[in-house]
Amino acid sequence: MRLIILIIAGLFGAIAVVAEPVEKSNVVPDAPGGGLQIVGDKLYIAAWGHGFHVLDISNPTHLKWIGGWNNHTSPTGVYVVGDYAYLANRTSGFDVMDVQNPANPLQVGHLFTGGDAQSVYVAGQLAYVADLRRGLDVIDIKNPSKPELVGDGDTKGQAFHVQVSKGFAYVSYGGEGLRVFDLTETSKPKPVSKCRTGSGGSFQLLGDMVYFSGADGLCRIDIKTPELPEVRDTYRIGYILGGIYVSGRYAYVPLEGDGLHILDISDSTRSLSIGFLKTDYNGWDVRVVGSYAYLMDRGANLHVIDISNPANPIEVSRFGTYNFCSKVLSLTNFVASKSALEIQAGVAGAITDAPPQLADVMRVADGAFSFTLRGVPEGVYYIQASTDLISWTNISTNTLPAGGTLRISDADAHLFNNRFYRATKKQ
Repeated sequence: MRLIILIIAGLFGAIAVVAEPVEKSNVVPDAPGGGLQIVGDKLYIAAWGHGFHVLDISNPTHLKWIGGWNNHTSPTGVYVVGDYAYLANRTSGFDVMDVQNPANPLQVGHLFTGGDAQSVYVAGQLAYVADLRRGLDVIDIKNPSKPELVGDGDTKGQAFHVQVSKGFAYVSYGGEGLRVFDLTETSKPKPVSKCRTGSGGSFQLLGDMVYFSGADGLCRIDIKTPELPEVRDTYRIGYILGGIYVSGRYAYVPLEGDGLHILDISDSTRSLSIGFLKTDYNGWDVRVVGSYAYLMDRGANLHVIDISNPANPIEVSRFGTYNFCSKVLSLTNFVASKSALEIQAGVAGAITDAPPQLADVMRVADGAFSFTLRGVPEGVYYIQASTDLISWTNISTNTLPAGGTLRISDADAHLFNNRFYRATKKQ
């Protein structure tokens, strides 16, 4: 095996570190609940204001968009189990998506929680949601179409991330650190301990250790005894606002306004910086499979990074998840906000950093239904139609001109009592 010697100069002088190739393993640590989750060759993304998306990552250097759902809310947490994806959807609440057909994720359940849902973790028939306003919510998902709030653990708000293990819920708490709840009583999780770290961000729970991120960097919290969590060590690398990922001997850490750091955490008493990739974007969440790290930035762009040599991570591809699926338009429920003259003049411009839009709706005298498609100039978009929001059919394929807008007309609209439309971008 080829070894690489890296010299790190810092406050404590020069340290010689031996960096080894990434360990190959079929065991992927369990770290769902944040903005990304990988299941097999699919990557599920809670893309903030850009909806929920599924990508094919079978070829990491050529990602493919499979399908998505975009209701213009802000999902930030996703947990996939079997045929369902569970979303923490900020002020909209909690959503259940049927992903049996990943090309057409279908919203089958919704619960308005009255808070600001950030992260979700599923254990059995219960979903646990970290809420910035409410604290810890417990939701019964026995019937996916009718999720029901059945309990709450009061953290007085500011709950950001949650994971569950062995009858305890671990919740990061803004401005403080980690709080632990006993889940014996579902309706009222009981707070049993807390561990002050100075701030509360994301974390990953592995065995009896919590790898915790925040303003102070990365710290390890021993939870062998949940009632007495204890900070073992802290690596003060900078401000970590989003998710981290631990795999084997390495921790992958996206820093606020900096880049991706790779830390060797094999020494139980300290962490050492092995590799670093400077980026021009703010990382938000990261997952790792095999020799690749998948890093989502705050603009919902996905960056694929080759980490086969952890001392020299290299970005090998980028993918904008934000511009693939428009909000759904209804034939019988719309507001025509512009005059025919304004529409024909093409007042609305192109979209290059957001999902495509269907706007400027108009019913024509002969029964046709028309609207403007806005998107990326010279981009190719399918207009799809449905009568039940489940089965979608391509009714036209359109290449946008340089101006980024195109008038679309459905001459068959008069044949339907109601019809739904959406635009999806061709790769």
